[in-house]
Amino acid sequence: MNLILGHNQFIGISHLSEERSEQMNARFSSPQSIMEVVEEAYDIGVRSMIVETHPRMLDFLKYYSKVDTVDMSFILQIPNVQEYIRAMNSKGIEGMAMDIIRGSRPAMLIKGAVRSVKDVVQNNYAYVATTGLELIASPYYNYDITHVMVHNVITDFLLGLGMADVLMAAKARMEDDYDVPVGFVTLNLPMFLEDFEEHRGRLNIMTPVNPLGYDMNDSREEVEDCIRATDHRIIAMNILGGGSIPIAQSVEYIKGLDKIQDCIIGSSNPEHIREAYELLNGE
Repeated sequence: MNLILGHNQFIGISHLSEERSEQMNARFSSPQSIMEVVEEAYDIGVRSMIVETHPRMLDFLKYYSKVDTVDMSFILQIPNVQEYIRAMNSKGIEGMAMDIIRGSRPAMLIKGAVRSVKDVVQNNYAYVATTGLELIASPYYNYDITHVMVHNVITDFLLGLGMADVLMAAKARMEDDYDVPVGFVTLNLPMFLEDFEEHRGRLNIMTPVNPLGYDMNDSREEVEDCIRATDHRIIAMNILGGGSIPIAQSVEYIKGLDKIQDCIIGSSNPEHIREAYELLNGE
């Protein structure tokens, strides 16, 4: 089973406590400190990791390319919602937009401007947001991005509004521009699959899977049924239930669902990463 290294610890996000978040934020303030964990995970056998559109992760990718000590592939999660909320609060919408524009590829800026004008003329205002996602993601495509995942805040918000077509427009546009598969993160797998029931093709879907049912909506049993019935690729996240479930218990549960071949663990402890890797791969 494929173990994917998560990213929350690197940007100071902890489900356990604010104090723990502050500790991780301080520990991983430099790309070198993140690289140390990535190299240790690579030595264990991990070959892919999540990066989010966060300035710290972009700095890490630049450093990773420079030192060139391991060959890791990256799954890009977009956008970093918390970062843009903070930017909007401190700089306003215009200031936040200028930050995004300054960091984007020139070619994407031109294409995005043309698309946005066309969308506004056609009154497709919601589709303008898909251009925003592309601008946010564009600087990260300079690195080995193998998949893109749209954050659950965006996915579930648009699904709740009955706007699955906007999600598919974002997927189509980004895949057309960068030739990288685009999938979705959701905290409500049954609702997601219902809205995409008629979609042709195998989607990458990242969703919580753990024996406590943590963040598995509407219920653990419904999510389990969906996993067993779907042919889409399910990437299990939150497998430790915010840090409250032992790795061995979670891995045993996930293996019992059969369909799952990809699990994410957000850890900076090499021993925890090794334990998860060996349990998932029967070593």
